[in-house]
Amino acid sequence: MSIFTKLHSPLALACMVGTTLIGGGIAAADQVIPDDLIVQGSLCVGLDCVNNMSFGSDTIVLRENQLRIFFQDTSIGSFPTNDWRLLANGAETGNFFSLQDEGAGTLAQVFRIDSGAPSNAFRMD
Repeated sequence: MSIFTKLHSPLALACMVGTTLIGGGIAAADQVIPDDLIVQGSLCVGLDCVNNMSFGSDTIVLRENQLRIFFQDTSIGSFPTNDWRLLANGAETGNFFSLQDEGAGTLAQVFRIDSGAPSNAFRMD
């Protein structure tokens, strides 16, 4: 007798299939949280985050190669609508931190700091 004939309801079958897909690493759905999300502790985002990692004094860790944070403005009408991106490191362009203007598809790096810069290489009062 198969496991499917032992199940007595469609709900039990749905629960088993859902658990297998999510728990087995085969497939998982996006999660939409229609309210505030409060994390009491630290947060790691990225493909290289691992279980039980040490955060030290960091609250948010982005852990991956070629990190990007995209600011996509969805305003319409007469409001400003320019998009921006923060970048950290690039396979083809080396070790750096920059601000990129995504407006009109220009992808211009308007501000860039290369690694290895001396202390106080850029400082504003």
